[in-house]
Amino acid sequence: MQEITNKKFFRNYAFFVLILLVIFAILTYASILSRKSWTNNLAKSVQKVLNEYQENVWTVEDGITIEKPIGVNCAAYNIKNNTDNSKAQAIIMRVTTFYGPLPAVFIYTQDKQAVFAGWSSLHGRIRLESQSSSSDKRLEYWSSKIPEILD
Repeated sequence: MQEITNKKFFRNYAFFVLILLVIFAILTYASILSRKSWTNNLAKSVQKVLNEYQENVWTVEDGITIEKPIGVNCAAYNIKNNTDNSKAQAIIMRVTTFYGPLPAVFIYTQDKQAVFAGWSSLHGRIRLESQSSSSDKRLEYWSSKIPEILD
């Protein structure tokens, strides 16, 4: 068997660590670059659901940072009511459904009420069919948890 010297071992080890650091730096850079695009596209998705919920009533403004661990699975935005200029918050979160996880949009008003606005990825007849079942316990659960997430 061939013996490896300490010098050669540490040189190979340093080369391996350098490769890992370069890969980590590239992934971190890509993540930072995509954060703004991710936030903007989620805001567009929330705006589309709000327009389906109430035509031209709500306008999505700036994003809200969620400091809790649930922030990985949701995003929140300040929204403005165009009819009476009142403020509210919209939150889009992943909710488990019969069809798998779907992004649900909720409106959290100033009087501490959370209202389900709609599903972000369902449109047309399927959206109407899924919203006709008003006794969905998952939506009731998340509606009750939204004050804890945003406050």
